[in-house]
Amino acid sequence: MGFAVDPDRFFDVNEGRGWRTNYGKPVDDWKKLAAVWDRNEHPKTVTPPARTEPKADAVVKIPSVEEVMAKWGCDRETAQGYIDENMY
Repeated sequence: MGFAVDPDRFFDVNEGRGWRTNYGKPVDDWKKLAAVWDRNEHPKTVTPPARTEPKADAVVKIPSVEEVMAKWGCDRETAQGYIDENMY
């Protein structure tokens, strides 16, 4: 069926449980159980969404001179230079 489950381990564990689920119910469909094992042992990897650039019309907050001074520990003139050069 294309599962990546170790068949010997699958059989041994379920044989040891008496072919019962974790809740004690009898296993009605071993193929379905194998599919659940496969899903739990080999979860799909989730890829983070692609990073997108801000839209051209997006509003960018320019910090105040005081905010730049506090962040970088510089004087007012240097902070203003950072703002003018978009280096904040």
